[in-house]
Amino acid sequence: MEHEEERATWIVGLWLTNDYESYQRWTIRTREIWELARTAMQTTGGTLTREQAARSTLAIELREDAHLASPIEGANLYADLLTWALQQVDWRSVADRFLSEVIEDDAAATEAAAKEGGARHE
Repeated sequence: MEHEEERATWIVGLWLTNDYESYQRWTIRTREIWELARTAMQTTGGTLTREQAARSTLAIELREDAHLASPIEGANLYADLLTWALQQVDWRSVADRFLSEVIEDDAAATEAAAKEGGARHE
Protein backbone atom coordinates (compact mmCIF):
# COMPACT_ATOMS: atom_id res chain seq x y z
CA MET A 1 0.00 0.00 0.00
CA GLU A 2 2.92 2.35 0.66
CA HIS A 3 3.93 2.42 -3.01
CA GLU A 4 0.42 3.47 -4.08
CA GLU A 5 0.40 6.28 -1.52
CA GLU A 6 3.80 7.53 -2.66
CA ARG A 7 2.83 7.38 -6.32
CA ALA A 8 -0.55 9.08 -5.78
CA THR A 9 1.09 11.80 -3.68
CA TRP A 10 3.78 12.34 -6.30
CA ILE A 11 1.21 12.63 -9.13
CA VAL A 12 -0.99 15.11 -7.26
CA GLY A 13 2.00 17.17 -6.18
CA LEU A 14 3.35 17.19 -9.72
CA TRP A 15 0.07 18.37 -11.22
CA LEU A 16 -0.56 21.04 -8.61
CA THR A 17 2.94 22.49 -8.86
CA ASN A 18 3.42 22.17 -12.64
CA ASP A 19 0.04 23.50 -13.75
CA TYR A 20 0.49 27.29 -13.68
CA GLU A 21 -3.05 28.17 -12.58
CA SER A 22 -3.11 25.52 -9.86
CA TYR A 23 0.33 26.53 -8.67
CA GLN A 24 -0.61 30.22 -8.46
CA ARG A 25 -3.94 29.49 -6.79
CA TRP A 26 -2.46 27.21 -4.13
CA THR A 27 0.57 29.41 -3.51
CA ILE A 28 -1.72 32.37 -2.83
CA ARG A 29 -3.97 30.25 -0.63
CA THR A 30 -0.94 28.89 1.23
CA ARG A 31 0.22 32.44 1.99
CA GLU A 32 -3.24 33.27 3.32
CA ILE A 33 -3.29 30.15 5.48
CA TRP A 34 0.25 30.89 6.73
CA GLU A 35 -0.87 34.32 7.91
CA LEU A 36 -4.06 32.93 9.45
CA ALA A 37 -2.01 30.28 11.26
CA ARG A 38 -0.24 33.02 13.23
CA THR A 39 -3.58 33.95 14.79
CA ALA A 40 -4.67 30.33 15.17
CA MET A 41 -1.46 29.53 17.00
CA GLN A 42 -2.13 32.36 19.45
CA THR A 43 -5.79 31.49 20.00
CA THR A 44 -5.20 27.76 20.54
CA GLY A 45 -2.81 28.44 23.35
CA GLY A 46 0.13 27.12 21.39
CA THR A 47 -1.02 23.50 21.16
CA LEU A 48 0.14 23.54 17.55
CA THR A 49 3.06 25.35 16.03
CA ARG A 50 2.27 27.82 13.30
CA GLU A 51 3.67 25.40 10.73
CA GLN A 52 1.59 22.49 12.07
CA ALA A 53 -1.60 24.57 12.03
CA ALA A 54 -0.94 25.78 8.48
CA ARG A 55 -0.01 22.30 7.21
CA SER A 56 -3.16 20.75 8.67
CA THR A 57 -5.46 23.44 7.28
CA LEU A 58 -3.86 23.40 3.84
CA ALA A 59 -3.91 19.59 3.63
CA ILE A 60 -7.64 19.55 4.43
CA GLU A 61 -8.38 22.22 1.82
CA LEU A 62 -6.30 20.47 -0.85
CA ARG A 63 -8.07 17.16 -0.19
CA GLU A 64 -11.54 18.68 -0.18
CA ASP A 65 -10.86 20.63 -3.36
CA ALA A 66 -9.63 17.52 -5.18
CA HIS A 67 -12.75 15.59 -4.22
CA LEU A 68 -15.10 18.45 -5.14
CA ALA A 69 -13.38 19.01 -8.49
CA SER A 70 -13.94 15.44 -9.63
CA PRO A 71 -15.40 15.36 -13.12
CA ILE A 72 -16.95 11.95 -12.46
CA GLU A 73 -20.45 11.91 -11.05
CA GLY A 74 -22.55 9.12 -9.69
CA ALA A 75 -21.69 5.69 -8.43
CA ASN A 76 -19.65 3.74 -10.95
CA LEU A 77 -16.34 2.00 -11.43
CA TYR A 78 -14.50 5.19 -12.40
CA ALA A 79 -15.83 7.19 -9.47
CA ASP A 80 -14.75 4.42 -7.09
CA LEU A 81 -11.28 4.25 -8.64
CA LEU A 82 -10.82 8.01 -8.45
CA THR A 83 -12.03 8.10 -4.86
CA TRP A 84 -9.63 5.28 -3.96
CA ALA A 85 -6.71 7.02 -5.68
CA LEU A 86 -7.39 10.31 -3.89
CA GLN A 87 -7.52 8.45 -0.57
CA GLN A 88 -3.98 7.20 -1.22
CA VAL A 89 -2.59 10.74 -1.34
CA ASP A 90 -0.60 11.99 1.64
CA TRP A 91 -2.16 15.46 1.60
CA ARG A 92 0.17 16.72 4.33
CA SER A 93 3.13 16.01 2.06
CA VAL A 94 1.47 17.87 -0.79
CA ALA A 95 0.78 20.76 1.59
CA ASP A 96 4.45 20.74 2.61
CA ARG A 97 5.48 21.41 -1.01
CA PHE A 98 3.63 24.70 -0.96
CA LEU A 99 4.23 25.54 2.67
CA SER A 100 8.01 25.14 2.58
CA GLU A 101 8.22 27.69 -0.23
CA VAL A 102 6.00 30.20 1.57
CA ILE A 103 7.90 29.77 4.85
CA GLU A 104 11.20 30.29 3.03
CA ASP A 105 9.87 33.46 1.36
CA ASP A 106 8.54 34.72 4.70
CA ALA A 107 11.89 34.12 6.41
CA ALA A 108 13.74 35.92 3.60
CA ALA A 109 11.36 38.88 3.79
CA THR A 110 11.74 39.05 7.57
CA GLU A 111 15.52 38.94 7.26
CA ALA A 112 15.52 41.64 4.58
CA ALA A 113 13.28 43.86 6.72
CA ALA A 114 15.56 43.37 9.72
CA LYS A 115 18.63 44.31 7.67
CA GLU A 116 16.85 47.36 6.28
CA GLY A 117 15.77 48.39 9.76
CA GLY A 118 19.30 47.90 11.08
CA ALA A 119 20.75 49.98 8.27
CA ARG A 120 18.43 52.89 9.16
CA HIS A 121 19.66 52.88 12.74
CA GLU A 122 23.33 53.03 11.82
